[in-house]
Amino acid sequence: MARRDQLDAAREESRARLENQRELLNNVGERAIRNIRLNLALVGLFLSVLGLSLGPSPNSTEPELVVSSGLLNAASYAALGVAAVSVFTGLVAYVRTPTVVGLGRGDIEQAIDYAGDGVDDAEFLDRVLRSHRKWMHRNKRANRVDTALLNVSLLTVVLELEYFGLSVLAAVRGESGVWVNRRLLVVTLSTLVPLVVAVYLKDQFTKSGVGD
Repeated sequence: MARRDQLDAAREESRARLENQRELLNNVGERAIRNIRLNLALVGLFLSVLGLSLGPSPNSTEPELVVSSGLLNAASYAALGVAAVSVFTGLVAYVRTPTVVGLGRGDIEQAIDYAGDGVDDAEFLDRVLRSHRKWMHRNKRANRVDTALLNVSLLTVVLELEYFGLSVLAAVRGESGVWVNRRLLVVTLSTLVPLVVAVYLKDQFTKSGVGD
């Protein structure tokens, strides 16, 4: 096979890999924005429940604060805290993604310069492949960072759901203090340990996939 044919085949393979990386990065961005919307919906729902609990008591014209004060416990504060973390990490993953996909202006200008220098087709393709390799490395690093940020965002939204549920349960039961703190610790450990292990195993299985 002639060197030109080999370079053409290599270019097609590298373009396919770049396209797969672009799709993966775009998927990360889409999942990140969906996660942000879910977080905002959960926080909005909790605040709505909190607001409804301030309605007038049947036996009094004054706002009833007993249920609402029960909702504002360690679990609800923890839920709001992890919601902030989830939104922040999801937003960073979403904002970062478009900046690392595709060819930059410098690469295009360099390609035009190459064409104007009178280099032969084989040398031009060789330089294109070097540019593709550079972007594959960049996209690989970006995919790892963005995927890690998305995983953190997903882990925290699971904790957020459980914390809000624990907050409501504590308010209904009239529990607070030590009862809430103990169950908060149990919920955190029982959720984080298996999820972290699952994310680690998934990363090990996909490390050599198209995202590399």
